[in-house]
Amino acid sequence: MVENPTRVIGPEQLLKSCPEIFIVPIEDRSFPNWLFPYFLSLFNPVLYKQNDEILRVVRQIHRAFSLPFEYSITSTAYPVTSVNPNKVIQIMEELSSAQPIGKTITDRVDQPMAVPIQLEEATYYIGKRLSNLSQAICLVSPTHLIDLPLIQSLKEHGVRPEEVGIIVLDQHFDAQTNLDNNGKLTPAKTNFLLHLLDIGIGGISLFGIKDDHIKRFRTGVMNTNPNGAKHSGDDLVKLLKEKGIDDDSILITVTKGTDELHKVYKKYNDRVFFGDGYFVFRRRIINNPGKLINAVKEQVSLLKSKGIKYVLMSVDMDSLNLFKEQITAVSYNPYTILLSLGLQDLNIALQMHNVDINWLKQQAKTLTSLRKEIYALETIKSRKGALSPKESHMSEHKKKELLDLFSQTYPITYDLLNSTSRIDFPTGRAAELIGLPTIQCEEDGFSLKEIELIIRAVKGACHDNHLEFGVPMGQGKISGTISELEGIDLHGNTADAVLRISQALNSDSL
Repeated sequence: MVENPTRVIGPEQLLKSCPEIFIVPIEDRSFPNWLFPYFLSLFNPVLYKQNDEILRVVRQIHRAFSLPFEYSITSTAYPVTSVNPNKVIQIMEELSSAQPIGKTITDRVDQPMAVPIQLEEATYYIGKRLSNLSQAICLVSPTHLIDLPLIQSLKEHGVRPEEVGIIVLDQHFDAQTNLDNNGKLTPAKTNFLLHLLDIGIGGISLFGIKDDHIKRFRTGVMNTNPNGAKHSGDDLVKLLKEKGIDDDSILITVTKGTDELHKVYKKYNDRVFFGDGYFVFRRRIINNPGKLINAVKEQVSLLKSKGIKYVLMSVDMDSLNLFKEQITAVSYNPYTILLSLGLQDLNIALQMHNVDINWLKQQAKTLTSLRKEIYALETIKSRKGALSPKESHMSEHKKKELLDLFSQTYPITYDLLNSTSRIDFPTGRAAELIGLPTIQCEEDGFSLKEIELIIRAVKGACHDNHLEFGVPMGQGKISGTISELEGIDLHGNTADAVLRISQALNSDSL
């Protein structure tokens, strides 16, 4: 990294400082959050209500087929099918008059707006602030890339990276091996963990990823049904093909992420760890704070066993349950999905398949009826130990009929769900909306209280293991980072959450 900035930024005070946070506004356009007034002004409540109805029928179809397929809509289209459309319309109206996060957070700390900088400049400016610390602070940034220049700056200040461990709160394993056009792994928010490992970080422990995803990263296999049967990527492709689903784009999506991140884990499993046992398949965090605290203790002890002396925390705001906390100024954001469904017409997708909503509803009704009949026969088998030849024949016939109907329907529901993560069927100013990405954010995540609980648990575990929470620097210390802040901030809730988390990080209390 450069020792001096490559361009003049302006007065140093514009690189935000306040008693507890230091905002490093690194520009990152990898996945822009486009929740801003222009697109909100195009939101069509009538379209949203229509699309909401369509997706609720899709959920009924997936529920009738099997649990994992129902899960595909609860995760992909979250929170569409769990919130009243009138409530969504009200939220969009409130967002239209909301302020951007840069304004809400600077208002709360009574400081001027921060001036954007490039990643190459961040190490220098972080270093200047670390050279004159008088208290505990954390860094705040629009991008999770912030962790990279922080560690580089600490290294320049004499801290050995191999003695630093980072506990990351995130819903994603940001270790994608995506290369640029020159075949180079350019730093991005999706791969910053790889760069931390390359510069010698002692250990990384991730909290907030669901258990079924963690198993995929560790083993390279994935659960495909609620009974626990596992399949490798190739087996899952075969399974889908047997169901009549052989679209290449579907099959690539199913296997690519699993294979890639499993290879990363295999390479770095001596320094990459996952806290698990509290986010399980289709369920929110278990209602057992003790289990979560124990998971934290285990991870801190593991970091100590690797020779780590200092423990930093890295809080990605998308680790929160954003919808329930009403936090909108985050890149991976469920509110963008709600907005996208007021900008496009999913009826177009149905017309492309020569069907309409009434056909879809009939499919859902038939599939639900078949599922009930199959379940009744399975209940008889469970009670009697076996089915009669006639009942067995009927069961197999019903299962085949269910599979055939679902195979007819799935390509349509796939197109509909795909359009929640991007705008495929725009209305109005189509040229400006085609290809405009939205950002998926799966359901669940931590509450703010749970984030605070984890922070206290990390501090307590560090104390018990004679580790330093944070990295001492001058008369103060750096406690960690808060990142992925971008976009419109409904009621200032995101800024309030950032300050609340920063206070938990920087507090002297355990």
